[in-house]
Amino acid sequence: MMPQPTFSSLITPVYRRLEPADATTVCSQYDEEYRPAGGGDPRDYYPYPQLLDPGWVSRAALEPALCWMVAELGGVVVGSAAAVRNIGTGDDRVAEVFGIVVRRAARGHRIGAGLLARLDAALGDDVAVVLCEARTGDERGWKVARSCGFMPVGFEPFAHTTPVGSEAMLLTTRVRASARSRGSAARPVSAAVRALAAIVRGREPPGHGVPSRLTDLDPPARTVAVRRDDVAGNRLLNAWRDRPRHAAGVVNLRRLEGSNQGGRRNDTRFYVADADDDDDDAGFVRVVWDHIDRRARVLDLRSESITIGARLIEAAVADLLAEAADGHLLIAVDLRADALALQSRLEAQGFLPTAYYPVLIAEGPERIDAVQFTRLDRRAIEQSLDLLSGLDWPGARRVVDCVVASGRHAP
Repeated sequence: MMPQPTFSSLITPVYRRLEPADATTVCSQYDEEYRPAGGGDPRDYYPYPQLLDPGWVSRAALEPALCWMVAELGGVVVGSAAAVRNIGTGDDRVAEVFGIVVRRAARGHRIGAGLLARLDAALGDDVAVVLCEARTGDERGWKVARSCGFMPVGFEPFAHTTPVGSEAMLLTTRVRASARSRGSAARPVSAAVRALAAIVRGREPPGHGVPSRLTDLDPPARTVAVRRDDVAGNRLLNAWRDRPRHAAGVVNLRRLEGSNQGGRRNDTRFYVADADDDDDDAGFVRVVWDHIDRRARVLDLRSESITIGARLIEAAVADLLAEAADGHLLIAVDLRADALALQSRLEAQGFLPTAYYPVLIAEGPERIDAVQFTRLDRRAIEQSLDLLSGLDWPGARRVVDCVVASGRHAP
């Protein structure tokens, strides 16, 4: 094994954009961070295994949709951090941070915080909201987010398999002032959502201003049949790209997805809806199931109505749980805060609010809040608390306590 370099505390870090020639060095840092001490494949302990592939990283350095920074000490690349631009619509202007890593020999220089700060600055005012998922099993993760002014908005137990175990993630955001001033008054539906919203926003959410078209489901007499159909789902995904992305109550963000290493990690599937009064397909939902993390995300849902969207989610959840059998499976979906009926349907299925995102998406001149709902069991909540690493962040602790309390009282 090559000896670890040492870096003087007098050396000032230098930050710059990732270049293709940096790929091998950057990948080695993810390998070092996520390779278990007892041996094993680090790709099984990191949700984005493509970051350990130098070919993928070198191509990503030239990808305009990505903003990727590296840090140097004494001319040696010792850390990196990246973000995906515009994961929603062009008007939403949402970016998602991923891959903050610092070489062990270079720690103690506040490089993680420096990377995130410069990444946030590089995204600029073209981005209205920046999302950042911070680790909780390693206190350096959440400390970087806190030091860069990110706001804790959620807690997701049992989110990722890492070398320390099934680790929870603290969900944080940074909202530009121009976006914050455009927030609409949407009333969250349940006590659990209202409690989380009050903690995140620092006040009780208003009880007015709810768009009526998202509060009521279609007449229950309409029969909707749902089938798993990956071919038809892909066809609808392409055919419906120009339709409004968030109109059916689900917030459709093109979040970063992990590569499907060897065909054994990520399972992407579509469920398609047929309504009894329409010969054409009436909607679809795309779900990505990470079998290593034991976590499924609803990443795209388009439908002709709120009712069909609700039926799609219910059918997908039932199929996923049947296939998982007695194995643990976390299922997450992002909803508009004003999709009241859809939230009620999910809470009846055992979903609970795990994140509240102020002004996440745009609708005309206003911005709408969003809620992440997650279906998980109490075992996941309790085990995630065992891995919390000295969470000395009062705002984050209040968010965690609120989510945990909701989970302990959920069906």
